Amino acid sequence: MCGICGYSGKGQEKVLKSMADAIVHRGPDEEGVYMSDEMNLCTKRLSIVDVECGKQPMSDGSGKVHLIWNGEVYNHRELRKQLEQKGHCFISDHSDTEVLLHAYLEYGDSFVKKLNGMFAIAIWDQRTNCLFLYRDRMGVKPLYYCQLSSGQLVFASEIKSILKHPEYEKKIDDKALYQYFSYKHINGPDTAFVGVKAMLPGEEICYHGGQIKSEIWWSLQEVYGREQKEYMQGATEKTKISGIIEHLRELLEDAVRIRLQADVEVGSFLSGGLDSSLLSVLAAKHTPELSCFTLGHQVAQEHTYDKQADVEYSKMLAVENGMKHTLYTMSAKDLVERMDDIVRALDQPFSGAVSTYMMAEVAAKQVKTALSGDGADELFGSYASHMVSFPMEYIKKCKETGANIEIEKLKPLEEELPYLQALYEFSKGEEAKISERMLVLTDEEKQLFLGERFLPYAIEKKTFQQVCQYRKRLVGRDALNRNLEYDSMTLLPNQVLTYSDSLSMAHSLELRTPFLDYRLVEYVAGISGQLKMLGGETKYLLKAAAEQYLPKELIYRKKEGFVMPVNDWLPVELKEYVLDTLSFDALKRYGYLPPENVYFILKKYYDNPEVNAGLSDMIWNFVCFQKWCEAYV
Repeated sequence: MCGICGYSGKGQEKVLKSMADAIVHRGPDEEGVYMSDEMNLCTKRLSIVDVECGKQPMSDGSGKVHLIWNGEVYNHRELRKQLEQKGHCFISDHSDTEVLLHAYLEYGDSFVKKLNGMFAIAIWDQRTNCLFLYRDRMGVKPLYYCQLSSGQLVFASEIKSILKHPEYEKKIDDKALYQYFSYKHINGPDTAFVGVKAMLPGEEICYHGGQIKSEIWWSLQEVYGREQKEYMQGATEKTKISGIIEHLRELLEDAVRIRLQADVEVGSFLSGGLDSSLLSVLAAKHTPELSCFTLGHQVAQEHTYDKQADVEYSKMLAVENGMKHTLYTMSAKDLVERMDDIVRALDQPFSGAVSTYMMAEVAAKQVKTALSGDGADELFGSYASHMVSFPMEYIKKCKETGANIEIEKLKPLEEELPYLQALYEFSKGEEAKISERMLVLTDEEKQLFLGERFLPYAIEKKTFQQVCQYRKRLVGRDALNRNLEYDSMTLLPNQVLTYSDSLSMAHSLELRTPFLDYRLVEYVAGISGQLKMLGGETKYLLKAAAEQYLPKELIYRKKEGFVMPVNDWLPVELKEYVLDTLSFDALKRYGYLPPENVYFILKKYYDNPEVNAGLSDMIWNFVCFQKWCEAYV
């Protein structure tokens, strides 16, 4: 696990050091440098596997091929055996870095398809004068790049490192920022900075002779397009479902097992809900006194958020499974005090959950790496966008045929008919319009509330155009699978994974994500959505698989997950902070948000927070954006 950076052309030690120092938090254990007249590479290493012999950059015997990377490859031992059988000799005992280098020498570009792990890899091959960059299948590890006006290529694990290159002239990309006010993040390859691009999941880049060539070496769309047809018929047949559940257990157990490989202690995030509890219990089978970490919240006036149940279940599981349990209780004051550091850790505007920053800060005092439940929601289905999939499809059919709506067929939202009817009136059942309504702000709303700088994009309906572009690529055979596929293309890599990585690595903590083992992803993506939400039960298959390991009362209870109670904090604890951050003078300083419009929203909300709770997402979105402006604009 490392932070990596580099650039083409004649090297300057001062420049490379400045870029590397910007990401020292990603790898405080040691630094490695390669410099030449053609290419310059640097790593900041967090030593987890083969501490002594896994140093980077690593070069082949001829000194012509040089590799740096960030991540973990969990099948490196198996790959080593295969390469030894082909005549490769290894110096180290179990260095995964050395395995990667030899795999590239043996298989060329296709080596990356043999890897099971999370990674961002850079290889400088002097034999062909090509720089190759690779990002893992699901986009767990980030990698950014920029081609300068001189034609040089600059790349790094975080944008802040690229900004340190003296030839990059920092310029904010308003068109990319416009996305943020809908998604809470910016979708790759765009970033908040002109010219800086985020590599896409499963992407490979070749830089040669001043030219960039890009291709996708693994595609989520291909996976969803290979739905297992034998499960399309007779979806409720017990034998078929039991077979799926048993295979899920096998895949999950192995995904956890291989992610416990390390020369340092591996811990686990334990929220008290289904995903993290399942992973923690499976890990505890292999790890005596597994260190697990739970986040609690202090709330003065609790309306929508009950974290205490999560805490109690996590304590119970820890005792029953012999885990070493650490509880951290977070307050709104903690968030305010750390907000500037969080913003700088992220580089780009972001208004999703940032609790990972607090959890990582606590966990990093005891372990260097921890398991995380990221990806389970996007695989098995639990978000509102997933729950509306079949009900909206059914309502649309009823409207078109004139049939009466049977409440029983609206599961899991059978008690939310007014909400579903309002969503239908907005969308008429069109999936792209449903996705648009799930965003914080639509183009029409942004036209009302955002400033003149964003007006051209709002008039052109850039956000809805982007939603349509994503949805045109979807190949899932049913409404739920299409929505899962959509979130796995947008929300998962651009929000959940990118920011989990940034917020954990800010404390030199590596997060490992068993649910995103590509074998599990490919298997689950190929299962009909009807089975994933059988009988209206969210995450039906995962819950059924978990019954072998967890109490049923934990599995089937309502769960919030690793989120912050911002909705409950805004009316009281955060009120002063919000009003100060979004004051007239503060907003005028940057010219992005019209003070009068923001004041109107704040007044309406604070006149009656309970009635106007629907405005809380927008308000927090504006607060986070303003804090980002303070740091980067």
